[in-house]
Amino acid sequence: MQLTDILELGSGADPLFSDRAHASESTFTHFEQYPFVMYGAGEAAHWFYEVGVKRKGLTPLAIVDQRANEIKNYQGIPCIDLQEAVVQFGTIDIDIVVCVGDFESFLTIRANLHKHGFSKVHYQGWFYEIHNLLEVDFIGESAWREMFQQNEAAIVSAYAQMADELSQRLFAQLINAHYHRQARRFPRRPREEQHFPKDIALVKGCGSIVVCGAYDGEALRLLKQHRINAEKIFLFEPEPEIFAKLVVNVAKYQQEYGRDILAIPMATSEKTSIVSFLSGDGLGSKISNSGNCYVQAISLDDFFGIEKITRITMDIEGQEGATLRGAARLIKYQRPDLSISVYHDPKQLWEIPSTILSIESEYKLYLRNYTSYAVETVVYATYSKRKSSKISRAR
Repeated sequence: MQLTDILELGSGADPLFSDRAHASESTFTHFEQYPFVMYGAGEAAHWFYEVGVKRKGLTPLAIVDQRANEIKNYQGIPCIDLQEAVVQFGTIDIDIVVCVGDFESFLTIRANLHKHGFSKVHYQGWFYEIHNLLEVDFIGESAWREMFQQNEAAIVSAYAQMADELSQRLFAQLINAHYHRQARRFPRRPREEQHFPKDIALVKGCGSIVVCGAYDGEALRLLKQHRINAEKIFLFEPEPEIFAKLVVNVAKYQQEYGRDILAIPMATSEKTSIVSFLSGDGLGSKISNSGNCYVQAISLDDFFGIEKITRITMDIEGQEGATLRGAARLIKYQRPDLSISVYHDPKQLWEIPSTILSIESEYKLYLRNYTSYAVETVVYATYSKRKSSKISRAR
């Protein structure tokens, strides 16, 4: 198995592109030159706003949403309904970027827009930058591909360690998309299964859960939705404004379920120290050398000592590898189930599996995606002691 083999396995026809009517125009460069509007003010619009508007400096004339009377504006962009869009822009056939999560919804929306006279309709998923949200300064194509070639052994090893066909197929498609910097649609599982998968047998259960990057308590909502009765829950969230929302939700959850929950206003990393932190960034506050404040970071090994842990989840804007290394003792001796986000940097696709297996080689690895974009991709690790061979037993 070589890198070229994985790239080939990750290629193949994709209806996302075969149905792409304006392929040459679905680029940020195109929208630097032509007026456009966004369609949809939901979660997916956040991605286009952060990359296209804030980072690339694009200026949509409006955002079209059926809830326009409620929303009024989205991040300062005037929000209008479709009828008003027809009045304002129908005669000029303006470009429209549809900001939704799944391609099937896009097809329905596009058909409706065509009926109203709009022919230049683009899917947000056609922009590679949306699949690689945190890559700010894109290096040249030659240096980019050389980075993959230099890591060929690690990429091949990570592919080989994936425990099922879906994981290997998704891994190959992600590597292919990033290598060629070409957007594509990825096989996804339902969003509500993220970090709590129904199609993977995680052996340790949810007796005591650690959530690194707890945000405002999303994990609590998922536990309630899946009817999971965790005995102890540890929620790490360093962003001050978000932490204030987290403790409110923790209080509600404790009153309703009486769980033992600890909200911790700290970042997690490899070592316990004060770190520079970028607060208030739209794509995720994070530890950063260009931060605008300082926070306390702690290693999980230092924090937990002998506390029994059955599951660790991480979505911490690129600090997953460092936090795993800072939890090496805990992972080695307790072997908790792991649920680790790997979409903040393409290199995480092979570096995170390598880090996990360097700590405990008996983990089985799975890969899942929850958006059909490259974002919200998770590696799961669950301990599975390999059985001795018949030859060994005979001896």
